[in-house]
Amino acid sequence: WFENRRIAEVAYSFPSEASYQQTFTEARSFQRFVLPSSERATEVNITVTATTGEGDTCISEVQVFGDS
Repeated sequence: WFENRRIAEVAYSFPSEASYQQTFTEARSFQRFVLPSSERATEVNITVTATTGEGDTCISEVQVFGDS
């Protein structure tokens, strides 16, 4: 796993134009991010802003939870 490229940072953006940054650790587990303020949206864009190296990097899983 440590030989593979990994995502180091992402930006979450919403239709409201709010944007939040998350930096990932080297942990081999899911990493949680709680929005600092509530967002009401039916979609979220995730932009990879940093990786651990050059070339292709894959995202295998993303989970989004919200209140209704």
